[in-house]
Amino acid sequence: MNPAVSLLKLLYFPLVINSATIPVEAPNPQRMLLSHLRGGDHAHVGDAESVHMVIKKALAINNQLQKLPAVDIGCGFGGTAEILTQKGFKTLGIDHDRSALTYAKKHHPSCSFADIDARAVDKYLRADFFGLITLFNVAYAIKDKQALLKALHTIAAPGSVLVVFDYTHRDTTQPHGLVDFAKQPMHPLVPAVFTHTLDEIGWQLVEQDDLTSYFITSYQALLAKIDEQRSYWETVSSPTVVATVEKTFSQILHLLQRDVLGGAVFYCVKKIAAPRAKL
Repeated sequence: MNPAVSLLKLLYFPLVINSATIPVEAPNPQRMLLSHLRGGDHAHVGDAESVHMVIKKALAINNQLQKLPAVDIGCGFGGTAEILTQKGFKTLGIDHDRSALTYAKKHHPSCSFADIDARAVDKYLRADFFGLITLFNVAYAIKDKQALLKALHTIAAPGSVLVVFDYTHRDTTQPHGLVDFAKQPMHPLVPAVFTHTLDEIGWQLVEQDDLTSYFITSYQALLAKIDEQRSYWETVSSPTVVATVEKTFSQILHLLQRDVLGGAVFYCVKKIAAPRAKL
């Protein structure tokens, strides 16, 4: 392993998963199939394309970001962390799924990975330390967005960029009723509430881009890929797993097309507190 990577882990990332000593279950089969379908160990909308889009915009906001480490929250199988590393960031990926982390560590050794709950990063990682913080289709799984954003604010360096790429609940008069692959309820962002919470905690919203049509196109392509190569994917995984993935994303696509759900990306910077006036 690269000595610089090892030193980074020793100094800053003490909770890196050691898959040789911690017993783990096999990765969630639905997430694993989705990763195969998307390629590159991604399980979010847009795959690698969306990661490159986000990095380009984040660097346009602050071109000094690569001088500080990056952290990918809810890193899953490590595909996003790998791209960030390739783009010159010293990257930590965190997730609370040990099976996914074990896979990520094996397949992406140039990155660091740790088993940390996103809402508790402030208890385990250095304050005022990270230059870029990314969340790709992760915030929807966390009900308490305020606790999440507070924890991320603590570990972010002044002027750092936070990117939240996720589902939005566009029509809150209509329930979505969605659950994720772990059978937990989904909590899409309500844009007006989310932007207010950002400001309240100390994040300045720089840009908010609506990606609903991008999400629709992505899911149409994903479902077409399943349908066109069904026998192959059923061999890669199983008919039951394929059916579950297909049903889940058919439901999401239907809600996107009805404008109940949407997709968006929020680019934010950590506000730099003004110095107190001398008395």
